[in-house]
Amino acid sequence: MTAPIVRTVPSAGHPPSARCVRRRVATDAGRGAARPGRDSASPRRAAHELGLGAAEFEAAVRLGRIRTVPGARPWERRVARAELDRLRAAPGFTAALREAARLVNAATGAELLRISPARFARLARGGCLVPLDFHAHGHRAAVWRYPAAELRAFAAHRPALLGGRLPDGMRRALQRCHDWRGPHWRARRTTQLVTQAEDPWLRAAVYAAVLPAHLLAADVPDPGERLRLHRLRPPLEAPCRAPEGRPRPGPGRGAWPLLTAAGPDETRRYRDGLRRALAEARGAAGPAGPAVTIRAVLRRSP
Repeated sequence: MTAPIVRTVPSAGHPPSARCVRRRVATDAGRGAARPGRDSASPRRAAHELGLGAAEFEAAVRLGRIRTVPGARPWERRVARAELDRLRAAPGFTAALREAARLVNAATGAELLRISPARFARLARGGCLVPLDFHAHGHRAAVWRYPAAELRAFAAHRPALLGGRLPDGMRRALQRCHDWRGPHWRARRTTQLVTQAEDPWLRAAVYAAVLPAHLLAADVPDPGERLRLHRLRPPLEAPCRAPEGRPRPGPGRGAWPLLTAAGPDETRRYRDGLRRALAEARGAAGPAGPAVTIRAVLRRSP
């Protein structure tokens, strides 16, 4: 991928403002993608043709039941017409997709598995149950949601964990207040986004999005590169729709810690991924990379 082009030539005595620079910095990730045509549909159109609500459609995409293709802008996803035809050819496709994309909270999940809410919470914190998304209410704790199909599969394959004594290792971890729901959700979401990213800068932006600010600054000391990664930040957060389909605001303050990696092992994995993606991106950009151009212009800003 080549470097972004800053389309501004400052005149003497009139340096461009930072806002002007931000507006005029365009990335090849957006310019290079093919413009969508009649061979693909927007998520909204695809959901309508499949008979799904917006939340159901996004859950089906995240679970791999609906394959998507890149759109014209970074992180824009569309559904190929061939994929829609494939899905609609199956009998009862709407009901099947809706059931596959069904998400449940902890209380409903415990009822589904016929266990107590306390047992469900221990299994989830112990890493046996991996959430697909969450929503939060202000400063309150996150409300995790799990694919119902995965809960049923877990019950079928690990029935011994639904009752009786938990394994010693899990019990010790729970006693130390370990909670794997956040790390497992971050791993699941970043894996999907890295798979969708067809450009090393986009892959780097995925890893950068979950790293604490001080670690990101240590691994990416160039402010121009950090600006580029910030501009390419992926849609990491959970869908901004309630389970019943009513719009709601994005994650509140209490949810932001869930978007950031914690612990040495987790942060090391993301830092390693960031370094590999940056090495590839910088190599593709060449020595006169994007960070140099952007930084030079920002230095002239008031």
